[in-house]
Amino acid sequence: MAMTRMDSQPNQRLSFAELLASRPIGFHQLILVALLLLVLVIDGIDIQLLSLVAPVILDEWSVDKADFGPALAGALIGMSAGSLIGGALGDRFGRRRVLILSVVGFGIATVLAGTTQGVAGMAVLRIISGIGFGAAAPNAVALANEWLPEGVRARATSLLSIGTPAGGMIGASLALSVLPVWGWRGSFYACGILTLAVTIGIILLVRESPAFLAATGNARQAQKNAQQIMGNIGTAQLRFDNVGDTPGGGRGGFLSRAYLRLNLGAGLAFFVIAYVSYALVAWTAIMLTSLGFSMAQALVAVFAFNLAAVGAAVATGFVLGTLGSRATLAGSSTLLLLVIGLLAWQLNASAQSGTALAVQILTGCAGGFAGAAMATIYSMMAAGYDVACRSAGLGFGMTLGRAGGILASLVGGYLLELRQSDPIPFLAALALAATMGIGCAFLSDRHIPQQAKSIAPAAGQ
Repeated sequence: MAMTRMDSQPNQRLSFAELLASRPIGFHQLILVALLLLVLVIDGIDIQLLSLVAPVILDEWSVDKADFGPALAGALIGMSAGSLIGGALGDRFGRRRVLILSVVGFGIATVLAGTTQGVAGMAVLRIISGIGFGAAAPNAVALANEWLPEGVRARATSLLSIGTPAGGMIGASLALSVLPVWGWRGSFYACGILTLAVTIGIILLVRESPAFLAATGNARQAQKNAQQIMGNIGTAQLRFDNVGDTPGGGRGGFLSRAYLRLNLGAGLAFFVIAYVSYALVAWTAIMLTSLGFSMAQALVAVFAFNLAAVGAAVATGFVLGTLGSRATLAGSSTLLLLVIGLLAWQLNASAQSGTALAVQILTGCAGGFAGAAMATIYSMMAAGYDVACRSAGLGFGMTLGRAGGILASLVGGYLLELRQSDPIPFLAALALAATMGIGCAFLSDRHIPQQAKSIAPAAGQ
């Protein structure tokens, strides 16, 4: 066994990447990834919970859909800033440290959101919670990638990308079961308390990435953390090849010309696919109820969207190596465009001719193709940046994704009311975004190639 040979040779010099590749994924690595996934799932609950309970709040506060847009956009505004700043801070001060502070911050703000009495107060607290989660997300994805062997990183990143839709799915179930008992305020209290509880697990079980520690000149702690998570490595002294530059070097690195087309292609794809996802999550319940569907039917459609997004994102991790990220992103965006067209056709006549089941199935299909596209983008960006700028690069992409979500939250209500609750303007904007997603697949020059497990520029570029 490789481990026996490793333990029996004093002073052996092997790279951390070789150590990861030589060992099966261990219990501590699985726990680490599970905790990081849980952080992202809670974010999904937090983001989508307000959208799911929005019809109840609109009635309680006597506000219209357009006026409620800033409250829906509040978390996304905070996330946009938090993702970019938190990614840069993670590259400078450490992924784990920034992750812990961020999770505590958005947990407290979520609890306080349950005490608000108006749109302005809700918007402010959602901005604060958004900053916290925005800073947590890129560091969670970077940590997971740096604790896993290269061969499984695309699958792990795809798995992590299900956090938001999985959280939305749980949030939809929560809204159906808890809302009649605890009301919308109790839902926020429960989500915030759960977030704070997860922080304890992160403090106890998550360790800083050895690759980051070595890049910042702390090889001794890197060796210690590797020993704690990977188990016995005997007298082997690890070396850390290609770990990046100096602390803080990530910010300049991800803005370098080497990443120009990756930033443009994957970043714009993040923006447009997130626009579609957030628009459907935030406004589907309101759109369908305004067309005559019941609240229960609308929530089932949102649940279907998130369920399909989760399943498709997981499956995407297994097909990326076969199809390559370019074909996967282009194909999923094309199918998303087709489904949006079918949904528009189904809803255009009336709620009576557009049966609830057909609408729920089409909404679920849209979630599946959007989830596949988003998982592909996450994997492209996580693999495309080196350790020194990975958190910052991911934060940049997530910031653009949040910007797409902000736009969807702000303009969705206006588009739905543009022609007296006619869904066509709203769905036409989604179709345009999906079309742009197809083009983004060909704009980026850094793709996970077919039948390969590592990132490389596309052939001929």
